[in-house]
Amino acid sequence: MSFEYGKLMVIENPHTDGDSTEKEVAFVFNPSKLDLGASAKWEQPAQSGNKKASSPQFKGADPRTLDFDLTIDGWELSGASRSSKCDVQKAVATLISWTRPTEKTRKTKKPSPPLVSLHWGKPWFKCYVASVKVSYTMFDTKGEPVRASIKVSLKEVPAEPKKTNPTSGSLAGHQSHLVVEGESLPLLAYRYYDKPAYWRGLAITNGIDDPLRLGPGVRILLPPIEDVAVLSL
Repeated sequence: MSFEYGKLMVIENPHTDGDSTEKEVAFVFNPSKLDLGASAKWEQPAQSGNKKASSPQFKGADPRTLDFDLTIDGWELSGASRSSKCDVQKAVATLISWTRPTEKTRKTKKPSPPLVSLHWGKPWFKCYVASVKVSYTMFDTKGEPVRASIKVSLKEVPAEPKKTNPTSGSLAGHQSHLVVEGESLPLLAYRYYDKPAYWRGLAITNGIDDPLRLGPGVRILLPPIEDVAVLSL
């Protein structure tokens, strides 16, 4: 029975980052554990005169996180007879490049990172690389790193809301919503993206300075969830 090693793969926007054209980083040693995090926002508004606490109100779920350690070993990758410098440093450079906006989106007002997926067993959820921390733990006789221990933190990108217009890539292709009395940007962000905090991305997209002053009859553009998530950071 063969033992399968994991890998981290770019699943969207491949070959668009100016710092690296690599689409995957394979593990030499699989992680010993994966830390999966999930949280939600709840609010308990205080009510004057009440003897008991108010009921919690759900304000939306935060993206899941996935943290793990991996090891890149140049001797295992290339053998002692070959230079291991390129293997280790190339893998590290690739991971670091994935924490940055892709070259294509840097030229827009909505820079966004490449989207990746952890493949170990079945592929995990779609996410982006939130942080990378590298410790070089072994060097050759010339002082070049041949082994690196890397801490990787991934953050989920929620599924994109249903599209009503097949056109994409421009404001004309975005969904839109006609505001009615009593609606707010946090309410629309929760309805369309399941995250009230994404109201910031909606405000930026629509040029709204005061999200609380949203009158009926205003048409709100609803960008793809990847765009609104990055704008709301």
